[in-house]
Amino acid sequence: TLTHQRSYALADYVRRTLPGRPLIAGGHHATMNVDQALQHVDYVVRGYAEESLPALVAELATGVTSPRTAGVSYLDPATRRRVDNPGQTTTDIGTAPDLDALAGYRQLVQSRHKTPQQYAAQLPLSYFSRGCGFSCDFCAIPIADNPRMTYRSPAEVIDDLRYQMDFYSPRRAMRRFLTFWLIDDNFGQHHEPTEEFLAKLVEARLDCRFVVQTRVEIARHSRLLQLMKQARFHSVYVGIESISDTSLKSLMKRSTRDKIQLAVDSIRRHDMNVVALLMFGNDHETRGVADHTTAYLREHGIRHICPQITVPYPGTAFYSRVAREGRLFFDDYRFANWLPMYFPDSMRPSRTLRETIRSVELHYTWRRHWDDVVHHRDLKNVLAHLTIKRSRILRHMLRMIPAMERLEAPYYDDREVLDVDAVRKAQDSGALRERVAAILAPELRELAPSVNHDLR
Repeated sequence: TLTHQRSYALADYVRRTLPGRPLIAGGHHATMNVDQALQHVDYVVRGYAEESLPALVAELATGVTSPRTAGVSYLDPATRRRVDNPGQTTTDIGTAPDLDALAGYRQLVQSRHKTPQQYAAQLPLSYFSRGCGFSCDFCAIPIADNPRMTYRSPAEVIDDLRYQMDFYSPRRAMRRFLTFWLIDDNFGQHHEPTEEFLAKLVEARLDCRFVVQTRVEIARHSRLLQLMKQARFHSVYVGIESISDTSLKSLMKRSTRDKIQLAVDSIRRHDMNVVALLMFGNDHETRGVADHTTAYLREHGIRHICPQITVPYPGTAFYSRVAREGRLFFDDYRFANWLPMYFPDSMRPSRTLRETIRSVELHYTWRRHWDDVVHHRDLKNVLAHLTIKRSRILRHMLRMIPAMERLEAPYYDDREVLDVDAVRKAQDSGALRERVAAILAPELRELAPSVNHDLR
């Protein structure tokens, strides 16, 4: 979603310069926003594409314009009405990537002159499962993916890992520094197949290490955590989101502070790092949330964080709710994750910016860095701190606070409680849209080029 505007601009450019070429979109955003995508492309592949994309390409190669491939949507050439072919009932997700199919990628990986962008483009990725059986209302996974868990075989994953180890790190001696991100949506949701995979991974004795993302429920399965440690998992990203039970309930997270504490303690007991995935700007949160969250993290020994501002992704229940209530005031997703896009019910958007910045300042201190290096031999927080400073994101956030204060002024009282009726009235009359165009848009034009820049 954060890149969909640029993707559509590229698609429009291709349509203008190479007319007649069929354009295909896929992924979460296109799956959840088919009508929008079909304004810019000819076909949308909904959901998993391992089987449907090759089948669609084969149909188009024969000259077909109304394909029958499962999971494909398009506009009927005669009526211009949307056609949704039935979705696939099952999909084999065992396809492994051919990294040499990316033009110039091997040369980029082997380049001796590294830039931060080159490092960011070289994170080895693999996965064992897809899907998530939970239904958090801010998350796209249960809607865009099949809610039933789908698995690769352990042998498929291990073969993929070995191939990527050879690709990213031909020198065997350097592989112990190689870390794979297993991008499962909810690693370990079903512990039996996951434990079987981990046992095979332990037997394979690969030199690399792993990080993974999961939910707090993983704490129930001690054997699974033991196998993760034996297989060289060193960090577990946990979707904490908030330490407020009220906020967690409003997000339909099905989590609580007690469950979070149990998960953190269990993961740390197995000698793995916990990385707290945090969202600021949720409903029911108030001034001081950064201080309360930081104190909680320190109390429970969580040394790594990944904070962001809550994003209402189009197509999710959360997006529908804040849009229906008139609280969504901004839809340029290039700035999502660090710029508020809606009015929280009990904290101004400018306060959300301040609290997010404060969470970073409280976490990344030189005292913490000293403790990490001396007692844990860990440089990750130091490197993360330097990366954040170099990215200029915090400076952009600070710059946007005065503009956000001017925008929000008519809609909050002195206690920072949102006047929902005033917001809805401004939304209905178009006054809010005019304020955004006059106050936010000029500032943001100076921070980022148009989505149409440098298309050629």
